[in-house]
Amino acid sequence: MPKADYIPWNPWEVENLPRWLSQHSMLSWKAKSEAYFRQYNLPRTPEGLRSKLNQLIKPPSNPDGRLPTYHRSAARRARHRRHRELQGFPAPHFACPAESSPHKDSNPLAASAWIETV
Repeated sequence: MPKADYIPWNPWEVENLPRWLSQHSMLSWKAKSEAYFRQYNLPRTPEGLRSKLNQLIKPPSNPDGRLPTYHRSAARRARHRRHRELQGFPAPHFACPAESSPHKDSNPLAASAWIETV
């Protein structure tokens, strides 16, 4: 069987592959690959046949279609942030203590004016 570049799987191939492989279960994977090529004139490697069968048999890793918890919480935060912005509330900004320090300015009078207002 000639070595070929990747050829996408056709829907009819995907549908018929498990039945075809069960009919040829007595052959080795290499022989299955060669028989598949002779029958359909499509080069499929033994690894390609095996991995496609496993992909079709294996149940989906996330059957309910929900995101993992860490993705859900990030999505929830983004949704709440968008909702607050739509309602006219700014998104909360958590200032670092160094940013709100009166001594941040190099002008000592600005710091003393801030202390007097407190």
